[in-house]
Amino acid sequence: MNRLVALDNYKRTDDPSKISPMVISGTHALDIVMWMMEAKKPVELYARSVDKALGPLCKGIDATAGMIIFEDGSIHHSAISWALPTVWPGAVYSLEVRHHRDEGVLTIDDTHPGYCSGYHRNQSEGYAPDAQRRVDFLGSYPPGGHALGELRGPMREETSSG
Repeated sequence: MNRLVALDNYKRTDDPSKISPMVISGTHALDIVMWMMEAKKPVELYARSVDKALGPLCKGIDATAGMIIFEDGSIHHSAISWALPTVWPGAVYSLEVRHHRDEGVLTIDDTHPGYCSGYHRNQSEGYAPDAQRRVDFLGSYPPGGHALGELRGPMREETSSG
């Protein structure tokens, strides 16, 4: 998630220590995981949080990573972050859950995969400079992609260089 979620949540609370990415947002992924674990009982939990981006600003937590070990030895690991730039396209939620079992794998992927870059400061662009642009979809389609009515990417560059 981007920081907009965090900034809104921290703005609406009197006590930032009572909320975190895991408490507000991570519980949804944890619900899915616990359902997939078929009522197995957790026996150990390890977690660590960091507050480098939002700590100084909101006195809040940026991200939490953790691991749950279940009674049969199954392991769940998770990470959730509110520290992505405010311009990041996943403004509300990007969820990725993979469940590996002996019988197979289940993947829930709402992360809008591909190569994407986001930055707090404005970025330049070679074809059409725009001082307001902060997020780039870098593309994973080898020929490139269409943007602003033109083909962009490796195929255009190779064709134009000849």
